[in-house]
Amino acid sequence: MGRFFSMMPRSAYPLLGLLALALLWLLRPQDGTTDHRIFPVDPASVESLEVSLDAPHPPLTARLRLDDGLWILDGSVSDLTDRESVDGLVASICAQNRSPAQDLPDWRRRASEYGLDRPPVRISLGLRGDDRRILEIGGANPSTGVYYAAFAGSDELFLIKPELAEIALSVLGSVRAMELWPDFEIIEIDTLAISGDGRPAEDLFFRDTRGRWWVSPPVDGSTRFGSLARAYRDLYPDRRRSVDGAVRLNDARVEDFLYLLQQTVVKEFLSLDRTGPDREDPPRVRIAAAGGLSHDVVLGGAEPAERVDAWRDGSAAGMSVSGKALKYVAMPLSGMLHTDAITESVSWSDSLSLRAPDASRIKARRTDDGWRLVRGPDADTSQALDDVLGDFIHYFDTLAIEQVRPPRETPDFLEESTYVLRIWRSAADAPVEEVWIGKLREDRRTGAWFPADGRLVIVPQGAYTFCREYSVMAARAGVR
Repeated sequence: MGRFFSMMPRSAYPLLGLLALALLWLLRPQDGTTDHRIFPVDPASVESLEVSLDAPHPPLTARLRLDDGLWILDGSVSDLTDRESVDGLVASICAQNRSPAQDLPDWRRRASEYGLDRPPVRISLGLRGDDRRILEIGGANPSTGVYYAAFAGSDELFLIKPELAEIALSVLGSVRAMELWPDFEIIEIDTLAISGDGRPAEDLFFRDTRGRWWVSPPVDGSTRFGSLARAYRDLYPDRRRSVDGAVRLNDARVEDFLYLLQQTVVKEFLSLDRTGPDREDPPRVRIAAAGGLSHDVVLGGAEPAERVDAWRDGSAAGMSVSGKALKYVAMPLSGMLHTDAITESVSWSDSLSLRAPDASRIKARRTDDGWRLVRGPDADTSQALDDVLGDFIHYFDTLAIEQVRPPRETPDFLEESTYVLRIWRSAADAPVEEVWIGKLREDRRTGAWFPADGRLVIVPQGAYTFCREYSVMAARAGVR
């Protein structure tokens, strides 16, 4: 961006070196009461910042304005910002010093000699009270590397270090948020929508007041549910909402997806000519919270890869992010549905009990320190049983359905060696779930039977084995 002066004799070179040292000394941080800053203002008083670039740089305008505590970026690029980065940028600009140029009262008539006839860089600070200051940065002195600068409408010419020009040139890369959505908190999100990528319409997921996730009835019905979920849905109503027909989702998979989005960081920003995905019908993810927060992201690329291009919140300025997000977006709807055996969450309940075939019973409660067995005065107090209890709860929270069977009214189809698991959400109420784990007389498959409504599903053999072995461990430790 600098302008080079005419050639000089070699004998003048040593003098140029001395001149450069003198200028750098003048531009050093100053002590004392004199304020040599270009913008002698408190950074906290700055409410807007605009940087404009012109030839020889690609034309660009970056506008930052403070709105209710958040910095908003628009102009040539609209995007989310990082508050700390913008605050640091403003503080850095306000800390830059200047020194007077030689006395040139009529320099404006020769502005082209200083690169100020058409300044390639303008920096505008908006302060409280509608005070605005516009700095124009011109060309560089070829011998010293410092730049000529002046305020718009002022006849005072001064010199600044190259650092301020470098800050202006890198403004977009320094203030755009490096997190996909910097104000994204999973606990606040109550709506998730996925569209594109061959879906007939948007799949709308929502969280109810108990924290459970549902999907609104898709426009194509249950065609994408998968055979297992369709079979369960045809026989049992406990995972459908009667008011609107919504279907239960697997809470853990939805939370995993949201966590992945929360952790997604920008690897790099794309060139500004990349204004959208190259493919048709790209996948789009949208989240929203009751408080009004909402974000969306459009993902490029048809196949999961290490990186994927993305465009957030309607901005034409793209970025490259981790390709893991695309794997979840590409997951079929059937993979997001609740197809575990136990509808209620075991880990988020208040307490549970496990009754063995000999009528002995294990009880456990959820505490601030995790799940703990209820022990009598003579029981073993070692941590080992509590550690295994955590594994037991996780196992039954993710217990898969292998097959859906028609309902049964009574348990006479089960062999006598059956275990009964009860789950309470509150100690004062009746159990929210009771499930019998045992062998079916007809084929010795392991079944999970729910006496409240007769539901019967086939589950892995490990469910029965885990109940038996944990009951034996507890009995040996005196826990009953």
